[in-house]
Amino acid sequence: MDVWVCDQYRVISFWIIKGTFIGLWLFSYGTIVYFVLKGFIPRPGTAIDARSVLFLTVSNPSWWLGLVASLSIGLMIARAWHIWPVVWAALIFTGLFPAALFAIFVVILGKLKQAAGQ
Repeated sequence: MDVWVCDQYRVISFWIIKGTFIGLWLFSYGTIVYFVLKGFIPRPGTAIDARSVLFLTVSNPSWWLGLVASLSIGLMIARAWHIWPVVWAALIFTGLFPAALFAIFVVILGKLKQAAGQ
């Protein structure tokens, strides 16, 4: 049961939006698991350089392959199965955790940049 968003020039199926959301959800938790497996969890009294985070993510081809794989799996799941609204609510709620971690990381980087400039 697809919902179609019709436009004068194009027709976009709603399953693409759903699949992208599922893929990004998978990717966000996959990134957290990737950090845990790499031993990147900070210990008390230690510091982590922001460049090491960039090295493990944006500069790493396996991280980008994980993004492509997660989006592909999310699109396949959304296209193949009808997902109940309760599951969508759970995905949105649990997706707040990685989003909050990312927001904290960005705020801390901003504070560090501000402190380095003074």
